[in-house]
Amino acid sequence: MLNKIKKHNKIILTFLSIMLVVMLVDASGFSRAGFTDEKVSNNSMKMGDLKLRLDVSDTSIPFIEPGATYGVNGSVMNIGQLEGEMRITITPTFVFEDNYKTGYFYESDLPTENVDFNFTPEFGGLFTQEADGSYYSNEPIRANQLVNIFDSISFDYHLTGNEYQPDNKNVYFAYQVKAETRQVPKNHMEEINGVEVSYNIPNDDWEFVETELSINGQPIHSEAPEFDLVVESIERVGNQIVATFDREIESLENFLVMGSIGDVSLLGDYLFIGNNLICSISEEALLPENLGNTYNVYVRELYNMQKIKEVEITIE
Repeated sequence: MLNKIKKHNKIILTFLSIMLVVMLVDASGFSRAGFTDEKVSNNSMKMGDLKLRLDVSDTSIPFIEPGATYGVNGSVMNIGQLEGEMRITITPTFVFEDNYKTGYFYESDLPTENVDFNFTPEFGGLFTQEADGSYYSNEPIRANQLVNIFDSISFDYHLTGNEYQPDNKNVYFAYQVKAETRQVPKNHMEEINGVEVSYNIPNDDWEFVETELSINGQPIHSEAPEFDLVVESIERVGNQIVATFDREIESLENFLVMGSIGDVSLLGDYLFIGNNLICSISEEALLPENLGNTYNVYVRELYNMQKIKEVEITIE
């Protein structure tokens, strides 16, 4: 009877030891696995969370001056509970805003080889740029560690030509910063209460935060806007030809022109007022011998070089 009790107690103690190991494994964040030959294997663990805070002072610059340096600040902080590998990706782009449609921003084809991010010595010592263009940490970034990335952006004087300052467009520089982190992958084995526990920290997907790629909070489109300006009418008013549009056009002098086809030159000086393009009728067209002539009068937009509207007008 005594032997039975001892045997029974031994079974209970063995069971409790196994349960204790299971509880320790769960408390460490392991995935629970079965026991085989007193080993726990192929477990993945994450003992805490991975989280980043990314701070960038300005992500767009409204005017590009060749050779100029603009003070902007970028930093990233590991605010999670784990240390981790880190990857920083910076995507620069030049953006157009056409005068005829303010507030609509779209990607340009201007090269960015003239852009220099002035990285801090701290960042240069901790990160290395690899073949994919991103910057990878040379060592794990500790919990609560702050890394200052850059403190200014410069535009090379010789590489920033007139194409960065066109007459009919506004040019902005914008960039996106993406910070990513993941656990440091490794395999590990330890003994807990006489039981070998083997686990690995896997090569997880990157956790990330990124800044918004925008200009003044407005999205950046991939294509230029359609020229949707509408000419409501073209008519003679006294000794003037008046084209009336569906919106104000005073800022569109570089985008619109009025022309005519006829025996003599019809149009003289022009003026943009409100939603009207007003052209005076030439003295030649008002001569008695030219009265009764009919002209094709049109408004052409210079964006795509298309006629928006064309009418016939007879000068009597």
